[in-house]
Amino acid sequence: MKKSSCFSDSPNTAETGNMEAYSFATTPGWDEDEKSPRTMIQQFEDVIDQMEDDVKKYYYIARETIPELVATETDPHKFLLAASGDVKSAAERLATYWMNRHYFFGDRWLLPMTQTGTGCLSREDVENLRSGYITLVTLEDGRQLYVTDATRLENQVGFGVRERLSYYFATAGLNERSHREGVDSAILVGPRGLANDERFTENLKRLYTSLPVLPKSMVTVPIPFTTAGREHLIEFFSFMLVKSNETMSPATLAGTIIPSSTAHALERLEGIGIHRMHLPEKVGGSPYFNEKFSEWIRMRLSIEDAMSGVLPLQNLLPTLGGPARPDRSNKGLSEIIRRPSGAKFDKNAKEEYTKKRNAMYARRRTQKFKIQQVLLQDQVDSLCAENKRLAGDNKKLELLLARANMEISFSTLACTDYGTSTLDPI
Repeated sequence: MKKSSCFSDSPNTAETGNMEAYSFATTPGWDEDEKSPRTMIQQFEDVIDQMEDDVKKYYYIARETIPELVATETDPHKFLLAASGDVKSAAERLATYWMNRHYFFGDRWLLPMTQTGTGCLSREDVENLRSGYITLVTLEDGRQLYVTDATRLENQVGFGVRERLSYYFATAGLNERSHREGVDSAILVGPRGLANDERFTENLKRLYTSLPVLPKSMVTVPIPFTTAGREHLIEFFSFMLVKSNETMSPATLAGTIIPSSTAHALERLEGIGIHRMHLPEKVGGSPYFNEKFSEWIRMRLSIEDAMSGVLPLQNLLPTLGGPARPDRSNKGLSEIIRRPSGAKFDKNAKEEYTKKRNAMYARRRTQKFKIQQVLLQDQVDSLCAENKRLAGDNKKLELLLARANMEISFSTLACTDYGTSTLDPI
């Protein structure tokens, strides 16, 4: 019997290694007269080519440096679902995804979207992810729910942490229904409010215009407390949060709810089909919420560890019938340099082709070197932290040793004085 869980247990396309599971024929807006998915790919290419250089250049760098990762982590089908089949909107969102991935992740933007410590997420990001600050819950009917609880954080999060976690969930955790219909959100609000950074609104806009998923609805859930007078503060934080989101996405969040109490919030959530069992215990939800989240984290780590040494070689977009064969031709949505053929392949054409090919290989080596530098710096930071910990332990041991030697000295001196006093004449 299949084990059920309220947490997301559907690996992404890269992890299943089965990209023939989808088809553009099931995508809203698909033209039945267009029999080949490659025609849709060409439309993506045309749209991206018309975008501003500052936007599309990050996509081209990624596609040239890590083509397999681009094909699996940014499957065009996801973006078509999020854009309701609008090719132009989907292609723009795909290119913007990579631009903002560079913005939020910095030097780590070309690493895999994993929490293994060797991917996009830094150690700080992984710690915040495993704290349960943001969790992704899958309901029985396949819908998915974001549960955000800033009170689980010991310290205020740094710039871009919630956005990097949102990228992780949207890239590796969402199922097809979420890409098509959007994701609901339940945001727990306590008397301390939310861990917002100074560019929170700007970051929201970047997320809404780049991720292959749209917000569907949002309900703020007040956390019960005993201190009198703080309910007005919680109401203010809830109002601020909702208005910030509605500014960025007024259509999808038009039905957001600011409940007056925890009971009211649970009632409204159940009204849209989200039972309290999918929420933390602190707001009247399941006592097993944290345990299930830990199981989800372990499941994700197992999958990511297993896939870390495997290159995804499936076609970017397989044909509509039959399985796909491994694609090593570096095809994709970017500008791919192809060798001239036929009568036009003269000496000048060959030299031009060789120059472009060598330039592409040089850029790829440079980017891969930068990636290696990031990983090596991570190892340096980890070893420095371990060395600092060991130095602290060594200092404690030295103090304990000095104390033990002192105790031994006092004990020896006391024994000597006692022996001398017993031998004195009366």
